[in-house]
Amino acid sequence: MRRTIPTVLALSLVLGATPVLAQDEEATTDEAATQRTEVPALGFAMSLPADWRVSLPEGERVSALTDAEGEPVMETTLIYANAGGGTVCDVDAYLDMPAESGLEAFAFQLVNYLQQNESSDAAMVVGEEELPVGPAYHIEIFNQESGRIRAIYLFDGPAREDGAFERYLLTCAAREVGEPFWADIAESIEFFEPAEGEEMAEEATDEEAEMADDEAEASDEEEEAEASEDD
Repeated sequence: MRRTIPTVLALSLVLGATPVLAQDEEATTDEAATQRTEVPALGFAMSLPADWRVSLPEGERVSALTDAEGEPVMETTLIYANAGGGTVCDVDAYLDMPAESGLEAFAFQLVNYLQQNESSDAAMVVGEEELPVGPAYHIEIFNQESGRIRAIYLFDGPAREDGAFERYLLTCAAREVGEPFWADIAESIEFFEPAEGEEMAEEATDEEAEMADDEAEASDEEEEAEASEDD
């Protein structure tokens, strides 16, 4: 497994020499170019490009992965963001992970699942990174047939008093990539104190489910149109 722990010392030295006024102007520009999205029930927040369409689906489901004891893990999609043109990001949460569930073992299980479900010509790279919220596993998958790339980050949220916690999966996908936009999105993730009285809905409403289906269908249609143009 390739380790990709980024070195930030040189960058810190450069930023430290930047005049305060320039830093303030840059921060204002960055804030104007992004939209902050929060999930109060879990105390989760992230920043996405301002022109992306963002929805907050609800509803739990049984995931394809298991916990340390081999029991199925429940998951939910917190955020779905669509930039159009086949570029999307979403955040899933594996709920109520037991304290003994290690990130490394779960990452290997996830990688094994992805390998079994990807096409034979897909290239996959797995590494470790340190995000502002803590250690993460970073997976990138390039499908040579479709030209589509997916970037995945797996990381843990803060533990509760009983030791249980949520484990998060950020997935971004695109057909054409210049700069790796998902890096800024992953770096923007933060946790805050969950709102009291807020609970994740057990079932998605018909309206929310229909909205998610419409967005997914629109994204598929855009990809098909682009593929036809390429041909």
